[in-house]
Amino acid sequence: MRQFIKILIFSLFFISFLYSQTNVIKFNDIDFPKFTPSILNFYSYNNKQNRIDVFIQIPYKNLRFVKEGSLFSASYEISIIISDFKNIIYDRSFLKKLSTENFDLTTSLQTYDLTQKSFDLKPGKYSVEIIVTDEDSKKSYKTRQNIEVRNFDDDKINISDLLFVSKINEKDGKLKIIPNISNNIGNLNDTFYVFYEVYSPVIINDSLEFEYSIYDKEEDVVLSGKSSSFISDNTTQVIIPINKKDLIFGKYRLYIEVKSQKYKNFISKKLIGKDFLIRWQDLPISINDLDLAIKQTSYIASSNEMDSLTSAKDQNEKLKRFLSFWKTEHLLWKNILQEWIMQMKSLKLIEKVGKRTWVWFLLFLVYQIILIDIHLN
Repeated sequence: MRQFIKILIFSLFFISFLYSQTNVIKFNDIDFPKFTPSILNFYSYNNKQNRIDVFIQIPYKNLRFVKEGSLFSASYEISIIISDFKNIIYDRSFLKKLSTENFDLTTSLQTYDLTQKSFDLKPGKYSVEIIVTDEDSKKSYKTRQNIEVRNFDDDKINISDLLFVSKINEKDGKLKIIPNISNNIGNLNDTFYVFYEVYSPVIINDSLEFEYSIYDKEEDVVLSGKSSSFISDNTTQVIIPINKKDLIFGKYRLYIEVKSQKYKNFISKKLIGKDFLIRWQDLPISINDLDLAIKQTSYIASSNEMDSLTSAKDQNEKLKRFLSFWKTEHLLWKNILQEWIMQMKSLKLIEKVGKRTWVWFLLFLVYQIILIDIHLN
C-alpha cells in the first residue's frame, strides 16, 4: 500500500510537470477514430458522370473547444482531395465553426458535426483523401481510401448506394433525413430506416418491390422482408423501414434487391449491400464485444452491479442489464471509461483486468481530471 501511494504521488507530480511544458504528452490514441468518413455512389445526368457524396462526421470531443465568455467554441478545416492516381481532379477546403454553452457536449463522442459534399466523377477508380485540421491546436488527421465510382446501366432500373437514417423530419410537407454515418443502429428504435434512390430509364408509374436480407457475421440470413414503392419519375427517393427488434449486439450486412415480374428484363442484376452494427452508442466504436465491454466496466461499477451483469442467463438479458446500468451513469464517467477502453485496446490489453491495470486506471483518471481542469480554465 505504501508503495502504491508513492507511485501515485510521483505520478501526480510527473503529470503536473508534463502539463507545465509547451508540448503536452498525450496518452496512446492509436486506435482512436478522429472522424468518420463515408462515400456513397449516386447516379447523375451530368455528361455521363455520376455523383459521389462525401460525408464527414467528427465528434465534438475530438476538437479543441476554447472558452469565450459563456460559450465554448471550436473551428476546423476540411480538405478533400480526389485524384485518378495520375492527376488531381478536385482539391477543395471548407472551414467549419461550432459553439455551445454546454461543456459536457464538448467532451462527448455522441455529439458531432456532420458535413456533406458532392462531386461529379466519371465511372472509374479514384483515391479520396480527407484531412481534418483543428484550427486551435493545428493538429491534422488524415484518411485516404480508394473508391470505385459505379457505372450505372442507363438501360436498366438501378438503385444507388444505401444510406442508414438517424432521424426523419417533416417540414412544409417535405421529408428531411439526417444520415447515420456511423452505421450503428443500436441506439435507434426497434424500426430503423434505409434511404436510397431508384433510377429508371423510363417513367413507369408503377410500383416496384424491394426485397431485403440481413446476414450475420457467420453469413447466415437472420432477417428478411420486402417493401414496395411507387416509381413516378426517372429518379425516385425511397425510404424503407426495417424492424430490428430480434437482432442482438453485433455486426451485420444488409442487401437490397429490386424485384418485379412485370419489369424483370429491365432490372439491373447488381446486388447492393452495406455493413452495419448494433452497439450501444456510448461505447467506443472499436468495442463490438459485449462481454469485453462489461469486463472493463468493472472500474466504475459496484460489486453488486457486476454480479448482476455477469449472471445474466443469456446475451439478450445481459445486454438489457448492461444498457440499464449504462443509462444511469453520469456522462463524465461514461466519457472517461470510453477513453480508457480505447487506450487498453490500442495497447492490446483490453481483456486484462487486475491489480496492475487498476493502478493504471487511477493514473489515467488523474490525467482526465487534469484535462477537464485545462478545458475549464
